[in-house]
Amino acid sequence: VVSLSPYNPLQSELANGSASLKVITRQWRYDLHPALQIRYLILKNDADCVVCFDFYTFFFARMALLGYPKTAPKVFISQHTTIARDRKEYWQNLFYARLLRKEDRIITVCRNQADYLSATYRIPARQFVTIYNGVDVEFFSSEQVNETGKVIRERLGIPLDVNVILHVANFSSTKRHEDMLTALHILVEHNSDLRPFYVSVGGGNPDRERKARDLATSMGLVNNVLFAGIKDDVRPFYKIAACSCLSSVSESFSITALESMAMGIPVVITDVGGADEMVMNGFNGFIVPPKKPELLAKALAKAIGKKYQFSENDIRDYVIKHFSVQKCVEHYARLLKAVSYTHLRAHETSLHLVCRLLLE
Repeated sequence: VVSLSPYNPLQSELANGSASLKVITRQWRYDLHPALQIRYLILKNDADCVVCFDFYTFFFARMALLGYPKTAPKVFISQHTTIARDRKEYWQNLFYARLLRKEDRIITVCRNQADYLSATYRIPARQFVTIYNGVDVEFFSSEQVNETGKVIRERLGIPLDVNVILHVANFSSTKRHEDMLTALHILVEHNSDLRPFYVSVGGGNPDRERKARDLATSMGLVNNVLFAGIKDDVRPFYKIAACSCLSSVSESFSITALESMAMGIPVVITDVGGADEMVMNGFNGFIVPPKKPELLAKALAKAIGKKYQFSENDIRDYVIKHFSVQKCVEHYARLLKAVSYTHLRAHETSLHLVCRLLLE
């Protein structure tokens, strides 16, 4: 594993010997010195393939493979972002896309993402492969949370008789916390009998968090909200939630939504990214257009109301069948031809680590 940054969230696991980690520092963003070292590693290990974690790292891999003396290894780009943050990033991605060879493959996390990238950057559709994000269904299970829902609520100061609407998202412009709070305000005004209670888990931009808190205060929602901040373990919050919600204007294939459903919780998410590839209306949640708080409020009312009797087991089983990390591992194993299915178990730890790196 080659990292162009000194920080890696899985560095401790890599240090335990599950993989070899090499950190290559750059003097500036497009310092090409790392490309020389990557080239050396490819030659030394006679690499069959190179997996890049995004278009940017692909740029360094392509520079490393310029004038390669023999058949170059296959290159895979695992792209987890969809819409460019600004015009600068768009033009950069357009440039990176021009470096693609016909045999290079881009791994997207949903079909909608592949369609968007193909049309936006004029990349042939045949170069895309979709592998859905996976979630650790053994870790994200209500049975793994020792505390009861009552104890969790008492510890957090959440009333026992409210319906918790959980929003796990960092404070950024794409997450649209203001839409979620507006929807909550509509619920409190028109569906107070549902006893909605909004819980936000996440950090990020302090200014945006402050604005969200101020908005909640100005709307008179102080008694209906809890800003819990960043949490290392969100499973207790999932356990007490009536539903989980995302009000984003941009997503790829939400890990938060998968975690929620793995815990048996219905989700209400905006129709962005691969939302319609993971959620079936009325079965495991609802999909609403982005930037429509009034429609978001209606969907939330249905999700926490009694009209729809969601089955926790069915929601969880759906994730286990289609979106487990094991499924993700199997698809990567097949794509990279690293192992055959009969020998998958022998390489399971390494492949799990690769997939966790990609999902980070």
